[in-house]
Amino acid sequence: MALEETRVHIYDLELQKKTGEFKIPPCSSIKVKPLAKEILLQSEKPISVMYVSNDGTYGYGGDMTFMRIEAGETS
Repeated sequence: MALEETRVHIYDLELQKKTGEFKIPPCSSIKVKPLAKEILLQSEKPISVMYVSNDGTYGYGGDMTFMRIEAGETS
């Protein structure tokens, strides 16, 4: 989720290449399902990220992680 319009870049760490670039509208969010096992996110402005490690059902055996990425920060 982003409060201001921003652009997010996703990189595949194993292949060492950019695999996606997305524009997030102000006060909105997007849903992305990267195919890579290890990713790197980079944002031009602050964003909040929710990562779900299962099939999206939020049930037993899955994990959910929340983090904030600051402007120009890489996570």
